[in-house]
Amino acid sequence: MFDRSIRRGSASRSTSDPGHVLLHCFLASVFAAACLGVLHCLGFLVRSSNCCPAGQGYTSCEMWQDFRSMLSFFLGALLCCLLTQNDKTTEEGPMWSGWVGIQL
Repeated sequence: MFDRSIRRGSASRSTSDPGHVLLHCFLASVFAAACLGVLHCLGFLVRSSNCCPAGQGYTSCEMWQDFRSMLSFFLGALLCCLLTQNDKTTEEGPMWSGWVGIQL
């Protein structure tokens, strides 16, 4: 219905403003928190009751829990990358060509 270049141009203008980015992140966080709250109230989201037994040091049970947490994080990051990728190139060239680096 709309020309692809028009949509791409308007999206890049709206996300370049830091205020819009912060508002978008805030609204996404509020929406995620509301969804988690509703799922918890409906009983779909419950805390795990299988705590590791108390032991000395770092037990294999605790290591398994940490591994599952890291796996969940990386799978979520991969899913985000897959769902948010658009065409890797624009009219100006590759998507990452203008980036110098990322500061952590």
